[in-house]
Amino acid sequence: MESPPWLGIPATAALPRLLSHFQAEDQAGLKQTVGDDVRPVELPYHSPVADAIHLIRALAAAHGAGGRGNVL
Repeated sequence: MESPPWLGIPATAALPRLLSHFQAEDQAGLKQTVGDDVRPVELPYHSPVADAIHLIRALAAAHGAGGRGNVL
């Protein structure tokens, strides 16, 4: 099974070349042209179970890093 295309959030410096290559007028048109339907979702509230930084600190503390350093 082939994975669907995913553009992600391109670097600002890359946008002019991507728009030109895919003959799109803006980033929305670019996503439509390449078939990318993935969109980032912002959480409108703080949740201890959905906050990635909180989770990383909890993992670090659990592994003796005291919330600092690389836990991976």
